[in-house]
Formats: sequence, structure tokens, C-alpha cells
Amino acid sequence: LRIQEEQEAQARLGQASARAMTIHYCRDHGSNSAWRFVRGLSIDVNFDFRRWKRHQKASRHLDIWKPRNILRADNIRRLVFPDLFFIGMTSSLITYYNTFLAAPAVEEAVTHLKHGFNLYLHDGMLALPLECLTVTSVAMGLLVTFKTQTSYARFTDARSQWGL
Repeated sequence: LRIQEEQEAQARLGQASARAMTIHYCRDHGSNSAWRFVRGLSIDVNFDFRRWKRHQKASRHLDIWKPRNILRADNIRRLVFPDLFFIGMTSSLITYYNTFLAAPAVEEAVTHLKHGFNLYLHDGMLALPLECLTVTSVAMGLLVTFKTQTSYARFTDARSQWGL
């Protein structure tokens, strides 16, 4: 009986320390518990002894890529729901519309060679001009380049201040 009480006390202590080491932050408080899980974010404040021993293992970076951990990762959950889900559903609906609903008979569709792609185009098709994508990709490329150069400059500045 005494051993069982001590084990229960140890379990309660472990749960209390786990709650104290994590901040649960939810940026979207819905009434649905599944929605809170998907949009929630847990922030590790500090390491307790058990977590610190696990953190010191050399194989800790390989544990990130296990399917169970990928699906439980906060950033994956926040990207998939609702952002990628919305984009995937929208593109699927547009593809379905272009292929089955608005498409004329196969004989009436016109084949165009556009920028190296063999496209079947028809008048009722929903499509974006490719020029929009090329202009935005150039701007995005420049933005990423400047951000990368800025971050590397900060990194080298910090290393020089630390004397490395």
C-alpha cells in the first residue's frame, strides 16, 4: 500500500513538473477540442532532468523525422489546418471544374504550346496567366536572397562578438 501511494505521488509530481515546463498557447479558441489541438501551440520553457537526458542524446535529431513526431509537430499542424487544406480544396475544385464541368468535347478543345507545356485550353476554363507567377517569383527570390544575406551578416557579427 505504501509503495503504491509513493508511485502515485511520483506520478502526480511528474505531471505537475510537465505542466510547469510547458506553456500552452492557443491562438484560436474554438469550442471544438479537435480545433484547439490543431491550432494549439506548446512552448517548452525549460528542461527537467528527464528531458535534459533525452536532449543530450546524439540521435535526438533523427527522432524529429518519425511519422508520429511529424504529425504531432506544432508547425506542421498550423500549416496543414486550415491553410494547406484550404489551398488544396480550392485547387481541387478548380481542377474538377476545368476538367469535367466546363470542358467541351475532346474534339473541340484546342491544344496550345505555351512556354514548353502542352496545354488543352477552352473558353470556359478558369486559369491564371503565367506572367503573374513569373513576376511574383522574381520578387520572392529577391526577398529571400536579402533575408538570407541579412541573417548571415547577423550570424557572423554574433560570432565575431563572441570571439569565434
